[in-house]
Amino acid sequence: MKLKYPNEPKVREVELNFNKNDLDLWGTFGAHDPSIFKDNDFYYVFSTDVLEKDLINPAIQMRKSKDLINWEYVGNVVNKVPLIAYEWTRADGIWAPEVIKVENKYYLYYCASVFGKTRSCIGLLESDSINGPWKDNGIVIKTDFKDNRNAIDPNLILDKEGRLWMAYGSFWNGIYILELNRDTGKPKFKNDFGKQIACRSHLVDGAIEGAYITYNSIFNKYYLFVSYDSLFSDYNIRVGRSDSIEGPYVDINGVEFTNINVENPNYVGNKIIGGYRFKNSSGFISPGHNSVLNDEENYYLVHHIRNAENHNKFYLNIRRIFWTDGGWPIVSPERYAGEEYQEIKKCEILGDWEIIILYRDLNRIIDSKSIVIKDNNTILGDFNGLWSLNQKDKIKIELNIANKKEVFSGNMSVAWDWEFNKPTIIITAINDIGISLWGKRTN
Repeated sequence: MKLKYPNEPKVREVELNFNKNDLDLWGTFGAHDPSIFKDNDFYYVFSTDVLEKDLINPAIQMRKSKDLINWEYVGNVVNKVPLIAYEWTRADGIWAPEVIKVENKYYLYYCASVFGKTRSCIGLLESDSINGPWKDNGIVIKTDFKDNRNAIDPNLILDKEGRLWMAYGSFWNGIYILELNRDTGKPKFKNDFGKQIACRSHLVDGAIEGAYITYNSIFNKYYLFVSYDSLFSDYNIRVGRSDSIEGPYVDINGVEFTNINVENPNYVGNKIIGGYRFKNSSGFISPGHNSVLNDEENYYLVHHIRNAENHNKFYLNIRRIFWTDGGWPIVSPERYAGEEYQEIKKCEILGDWEIIILYRDLNRIIDSKSIVIKDNNTILGDFNGLWSLNQKDKIKIELNIANKKEVFSGNMSVAWDWEFNKPTIIITAINDIGISLWGKRTN
């Protein structure tokens, strides 16, 4: 049966040639710290206010879509920092909103902060509708200058027993998780600040934030996604997992996310995306602050990313998540374009490919390399090696890198090549120490 490739996305011209004076055409432009939520037939993304302060007031942005590809900029949920949050922080804008529905109520969490300080707070808005109006329910948790926690970047999750939790935190002592009262959306226990579940050595300035937890019922695991390093240059996303929502969260090597005594702090966590550049592209930097959509057991990574030519321009990206046989998430090297799951046969992957190896300690931009996948199960080009097709969309690649054999296992899929504007086949894989490999066929 012939492969069914996705159609050409109609959003490309708008995305690359946006008119910043026409908010209706913004689409994915300006969506920072995107948090996704599905309500009935629509997908919604709530995000941090855009940098174009001359165009709109500081606000929580809202977008909606029916297909995860074409996004309509709806407008602002609120047009200024709520008074109680402003009085505590004197913040100019609102950061990292997230929506969750509990029973028949919509909770919208947001944060306000003094940039680079721990004078911060997480606030709560409530509504009977995803479209508002939103009632201000005050402060959920706050931190002060003297605190070693930072009350920003709220992430909300209902665990498999239906209990409501909030993960939060940035830099300093890292990420915490706190149980909330389902009826109020606020801490279940008085004066409870939660439990630390992730942090980083201050040899790297403690750079960790943007936590997001999702549960996979097939593997019966909770997965913690976090962003490492600088928002403006080498942001990258790492993931660990746990049997319990309260941790401990570990990576593929069994290293706990609270371990700050490792020899190289860049080796903690499975890195699933960082700065990259395929041919015919200026490249992208700082993918991060993600959310995850579980849409009937189809998973998607939702994150912002910056154009390497202009670091002030950032966009919403959505990528399919695949799962290894060992229960680890890996992501597509190309943005989602409506591709469907289908079997990839050996004859369909032969030819010229670009690959990118997502090294854990190289996060600004990694350039692609060229290889040829041959019919005799060999690989030639910038790297030599072997490949084998296991079943359906499963592939194993053995590459000789610096006189050492590296083995990557993962998935294949049809996809849209956004760099060359044509359909293609992609590979996403990971090795046994948490280094990811991306690939796409180019001929």
